[in-house]
Amino acid sequence: MRLSGKILAVVLPAALCLAATEKKGPKYDPGIEVGQDAHGLRFPIYDETGNLQMYFVMDVARRVDTNHMGMSNVELQTFNGKKEPEMKINMEKAILDLNTRIVTTDKHVLIRRADFEMTGDGAVYNTLTGDGQLRGKVRMLIFNRDAALGGKAGK
Repeated sequence: MRLSGKILAVVLPAALCLAATEKKGPKYDPGIEVGQDAHGLRFPIYDETGNLQMYFVMDVARRVDTNHMGMSNVELQTFNGKKEPEMKINMEKAILDLNTRIVTTDKHVLIRRADFEMTGDGAVYNTLTGDGQLRGKVRMLIFNRDAALGGKAGK
C-alpha cells in the first residue's frame, strides 16, 4: 500500500523542508574500501553554500561495492535554513547510493519532527533534493493540529 499521492505531495515535501530542485553533487566517498566495515560512522552533508544540511550517524557502515554503502541503525538529522535541527529519520537498515545520494530501505522507518511522527515499512529519500516517499503500511501522528493546518483548525 502506498501513501496517497495527495498526502505525499503535500505532507512529505513539507516535512522534509529542503529545496526540491534538480541537483547532482559530486560522488560521496566515505573512505571505506569495498567489503570493509566502519563502526560508529558519522558524517555531515553541507549544501552548496557551506551550510549544514544533514548529519548521518550509523552503528555500522559497509561498502557494498564502489557505488553503494550499506548502513545499519541509521539516524539522519536534517537542519533548516537557520541551521537549527529540524527532523530526525531513523532506519534499521538502508543503502546509500554514493553517486545519486539516494537512501533506500525496505525496513521500518521512523520520521520525527516537532509537530508530527510518521512511520513506514520502507522509504526512498533523496538527500540532495529532500524528496522522499514512505512505503508499505504508513502511519502519521500529528501533534499540533492547528500548526499543521496553518491555524485554521475548527474555523
